Amino acid sequence: MRSATDPEVPELGPDPVIGGYACHTRCLSRMAVYAESVSVNEARAMVQELFKSATEVADEDIRIKTLYPWDLDMERRTEKILMAAYWTKNYRRSKSEDRNRTGLFLCASCQSVFPQVITEKQVLCEGCRASRS
Repeated sequence: MRSATDPEVPELGPDPVIGGYACHTRCLSRMAVYAESVSVNEARAMVQELFKSATEVADEDIRIKTLYPWDLDMERRTEKILMAAYWTKNYRRSKSEDRNRTGLFLCASCQSVFPQVITEKQVLCEGCRASRS
């Protein structure tokens, strides 16, 4: 087990760290926001900004978790280390059968996140498509 004083244990900076889970089509089904502190409203605003108003992000799509040293297999005092906000795309709402619903995708070139209709086969964001034209 690592000690909290081990120089290999990274300290979380002032900006949140955002990660996501994408399938082979590059569609993001889950995102995680790691920060010293994060609320449902802050996490929802971050995800909503990525969607660019193409779909609604609801509070019930966001889960907050506080991570303690034992969650990360670290020897440290008992106070929290960081918080995580998890967003999962919820397809169970009224538009679940709509083939034209919007999802978030990870650009195959620049790794940015962009919204598009889930039946589209585009793997590049608008900026990367424009630069290749």
